[in-house]
Amino acid sequence: MKEMLLKYVKYNLWANQRLLDIISEHCSDEQLNRELVSSFPTIRKTLLHTWGAESVWLIRLNGSSPNAWTWMQYEGSQDELKKEILNNDQAWIDFVQDKDEKFLSAVFDYKTLDGKEYSSKRSETIHHCMNHSTFHRGQLVTMLREVGITNMVSTDFIAFCRI
Repeated sequence: MKEMLLKYVKYNLWANQRLLDIISEHCSDEQLNRELVSSFPTIRKTLLHTWGAESVWLIRLNGSSPNAWTWMQYEGSQDELKKEILNNDQAWIDFVQDKDEKFLSAVFDYKTLDGKEYSSKRSETIHHCMNHSTFHRGQLVTMLREVGITNMVSTDFIAFCRI
């Protein structure tokens, strides 16, 4: 279990790095903030949501339950946001590396942002979070194409496995 979870969190960092490099190299602030039809109205807000969700879940897995969604108000530059996302992705790797199988497969208790209490397996939560990020990376690729950025790189899990 731990080996596969570690592979997923490393994949997440790799895939985010590749996509964020494309955004850094080819996406202007205007394109980053252009209103588009998607789950979140801009590329930036989609990045903020993904980073926020990864952050909230990692905080929960570390034993706290945040009660506010602060990431959507982040006002840092594009480069600062990239660093925040990648630092958080590394924190996921560190978290999984530092835990043993028993801890990772155990159930933990947490609260949602609105205070509802739940219990989930840590391994399933980690898998959920990485899957959630993959979903939004797919949206970002579509959004980037809509603003004229078409030279995409693969962020597929199998591409990561081939390296």
